[in-house]
Amino acid sequence: MPRLVGIRIGPFTTAAGDGMHADASMENEPAVLFDALVLPDGSAGVKALQKSGQTLEFIKDTYRHCKAILALGESRALLQAAGTHVTLPGGEADPGIVLGNPKSIGRDVQGFIKAIARHRHPERDTDPPRV
Repeated sequence: MPRLVGIRIGPFTTAAGDGMHADASMENEPAVLFDALVLPDGSAGVKALQKSGQTLEFIKDTYRHCKAILALGESRALLQAAGTHVTLPGGEADPGIVLGNPKSIGRDVQGFIKAIARHRHPERDTDPPRV
């Protein structure tokens, strides 16, 4: 079941002016409680989220727990800001991280569904953690 997680619980307005409601916050529902993470596209939102320590820790915890991540468009910058890697220690692509492109969103969503189906991506796990 998808949940909209925000910096705070409650209503907010998107860059397009649409109203949405976050039913959980990163403070009261840590990343370990979720099976996967979708990061939103949009430069204004990405810039705002990059300034949030809670957001970067949420991303980092999702990564450390080897869960699937879909980074849409410009949200790739959030992965970098959180210190995560899109490749495995050996240099090959991380199968649990899908970099979404608006031109291939159907294929990217299918790849994300496959990544979620694996539940975790232990090939990402290192000791000590990379991030």
